[in-house]
Amino acid sequence: MNGWWKFHRRMRDHAVWSLSDSQFKVWITILTLANHRDGDWWNGRERVTIPAGSFITSQDHLAKESNTSRKTVRLAIAALIQIGSIKANTRANKYTEVCLVNSERYRGSDVEEGQQEGQLGANQGPTEGQLGATTGECKKEEKERSTYTPAYNGYGTWPEEWHAIRELIKGTGALPFLARYANWLHDLDWWQTMRTVFKSCPSPLESLLTDAVGFIQSEDYTARTKKGLRQKLRNCMEFAAKKRERGQPSLPMASKYPRL
Repeated sequence: MNGWWKFHRRMRDHAVWSLSDSQFKVWITILTLANHRDGDWWNGRERVTIPAGSFITSQDHLAKESNTSRKTVRLAIAALIQIGSIKANTRANKYTEVCLVNSERYRGSDVEEGQQEGQLGANQGPTEGQLGATTGECKKEEKERSTYTPAYNGYGTWPEEWHAIRELIKGTGALPFLARYANWLHDLDWWQTMRTVFKSCPSPLESLLTDAVGFIQSEDYTARTKKGLRQKLRNCMEFAAKKRERGQPSLPMASKYPRL
């Protein structure tokens, strides 16, 4: 099987990182089985084109390939669909077409692979300048890592309509996790964007935020960057919104983060 898949370290901040070990194994198996390029498949009546990033499978086949159970595969697919990592269409209860969302972000080409191998051979023994540049990049990244200011009091400038959110972050009933990163969350524009994103959800934004913090705290998550923290909160609020829209009870603060 040609080609390769690539991962960024920010993957640790994505909801997929919170899957159980066996479900995560199914996710990796899906990545390895997805078409590297467009291909054809015979469905018994006609030839169907399966695009790159997709493939035809069944629960039994995925269970065999991932060395897990059919139940694990079913739960993993449900979880991956909910967090927006894959799409799946079952045809006549016989087979399923699985499609990776944004598969091009993971996929590398044979040409790129050859180029990287060539560059690796050509670049052995990096120069002092290259080492200096790498060190500078590492220092820049380290500077962006978690440094919070619990005493930050800028929330006093927020309009009264944001009182509920403000209280969860900096008020007398503040959630410890949010208070810890108060300096990173003082961006009213971002919260207004979140209100727009979840405007169709019948539950208020502060309720979704409370549920999200419960999910996050249960997995001992520590934010490394402001961007990673916000993405984590958004992912968990999306999960909470879907559960509330379906009338399912939210997970208690001590329960495990989304293990569908």
